Amino acid sequence: MQRRLTFLAALLVAASSSFWGLPTTPAIAATCSSQCKKTKPIQFRPGQRIEVMVVNRTRRTIMMENTLGDRAIKLLPGQKLKFYRGGSTDPNLSLAFWDATETPLKLALSQPQSNLLQIDVRFARRAPGDRALYIMNDGRIQLL
Repeated sequence: MQRRLTFLAALLVAASSSFWGLPTTPAIAATCSSQCKKTKPIQFRPGQRIEVMVVNRTRRTIMMENTLGDRAIKLLPGQKLKFYRGGSTDPNLSLAFWDATETPLKLALSQPQSNLLQIDVRFARRAPGDRALYIMNDGRIQLL
């Protein structure tokens, strides 16, 4: 009885798709490695002077602090903040981000130009999210 119902259901689906003119071509699957574009990690030359742009893409005020001792800066919703870092005399850059309500944050990094690091701050879907960004001596970027 179960086989008969399964067969009738399959027959009904096939008949209705051909009746309504729906395509019946089989699906083709491929692995991501064969079709997806691999993105190069963001990295700067050691000692390179770079422009850092932080954009608050949330609806709340976000706090940002340079962990080398600067005071925390408020980033209002939609606000963009630009500053320069690097060169032979600047220490490594380490930034901490947080929301007053302790909502987890996600830092989306991009490199629109060779000397520009853009950091888009958004809310994360899961805790703990991204709390800090560190540009290492070799120019690589690490999210913590």
